[in-house]
Parts: sequence; structure tokens; C-alpha cells
Amino acid sequence: MVTPTLIPVSALAKCDYFRSFPQYVTFATHLVEDMGCIDSFRARHRDRESLDHSAVLDMARPEACLSPAVCYHLYHMLSGVRLKEVGRAYSVIGKCFRFESTNLSDLRRLWDFTMREVVFVGTRDYVLRRRDEAIAAFGPMLDRWHLTGEIRTASDPFFIAPDSTAKTCFQLSSGTKYEISLPVGSEENRAVGSFNYHTDFFGKAFDIHAQDGSALQSVCVAFGLARWIYAFMAEHATDPSAWPAEMFRGRQSY
Repeated sequence: MVTPTLIPVSALAKCDYFRSFPQYVTFATHLVEDMGCIDSFRARHRDRESLDHSAVLDMARPEACLSPAVCYHLYHMLSGVRLKEVGRAYSVIGKCFRFESTNLSDLRRLWDFTMREVVFVGTRDYVLRRRDEAIAAFGPMLDRWHLTGEIRTASDPFFIAPDSTAKTCFQLSSGTKYEISLPVGSEENRAVGSFNYHTDFFGKAFDIHAQDGSALQSVCVAFGLARWIYAFMAEHATDPSAWPAEMFRGRQSY
């Protein structure tokens, strides 16, 4: 599944994003559909090289945002579904956007990046078993790519909702979030991926249920491609002749 760039405001609200991570949101909007407003905007910007301070007043209320995570599209797509089987696995990729102010820097933290996810939706036993399988698969993968790293318990560090402390403590104590951490410099490690157990939060929020009426649970295995590239280059530099042979397995010569 390749996800769209835009996601409805209503879908993001169901994900509790505006309460938990409002500082990351990039809103998509347009000029108010009024010829007087459009003509005024055009006249004021005839000779300008940037928007004036009144431009935001000419904008309509946003009905969409640039997507901050690709799995949200999947839950939105599954709204109202009654799943017959114990679980399903979805392969998802798409562009993501998170504004992180002064923390934005090269490939380590971008406003605009590509996220690759594998999402499991189903019973608790199903999604946790698939998460364990995914975690187990990443150890050998790091070995094949000759990457030094670790998989560790983690929490989302920028909760700013009133119950943020409780959320962070829950993530750390319950093991709902694990992350893959790789070195990207002499004294810096960076999370390049995560294994997230959402319990039945998205099942309830988007009305995704089993045949017996119980809300389904979900796990998301997600990683940012740009961060993987940066971490790989930090470990192996940019000369392909020094890269692990695994990186060329299956490639054809033309």
C-alpha cells in the first residue's frame, strides 16, 4: 500500500494527534474561495518574494494535513471493518511530514521523509506474536549489514498532552514501544525504527472489530528510510567497495 500525502483532519483527530503531538503537524490549506480575497492576495504579493504577515488571514480553515505517519491511512481505510480472520499484515510505504523546528538537520531529522511500515491488525495474541517475529528478524539483519546497534525499550519523547507523564510511564513499563538505535556519529545514537504495540486504541478509534464485536489490536513496525541511509553511511562511508557483500545480493549488472 502506497499512502497519499494528505490525510483528513478528522482522521488525525481520531489518532489523538492534535492533543499529543500538535507541534509536529503541517497543515494543508488554500486561499479562501472568494474573489475579493484572492485579488487582494495577488495585489499585495505582486512584487514580493515572500508571503506578507497578513497571508495567513487569507487562508481557509485546514481540512487536511500532511501525513505524519503512514499507518494512520491504513486505520482510516479500515474504518468499520469486521475482520473474519485472527489477523492481517499490511506492507505500507509513504511520505511523512513532522515539523521539529531547530531539531531538523540533514538526513537524521527531516521535515519531509519516507516511512516504511509493516502493520499487523488482529487479536492481541496475533499482533504481539508478529511483533516478536519482527524484532527477532532485525538482529540477523543488522549482522548481515555489519551495523552496530541495539533494540531497546523506548517511549515517545515529546508527548505534550496533560497526561504525557502517564503515557510515557505506560510505554516504558509495559513494553509497548521498542526502537532500533544505531550510531550516527562518534557520540550519538539515533532511533531509526520502532516496534509499536497500540493495544486496541486504533481499533476503538476507527471502529475496527472482530466478528465477536471486540475491538482489534495493532502493531506497527516502522522505520525512516533516510535515517537508515544516514546510519549506514556513518558506519560504512560512501565508497561501495567497502560495503558488506549482502548489500549487493540479487543485484543485476547492466
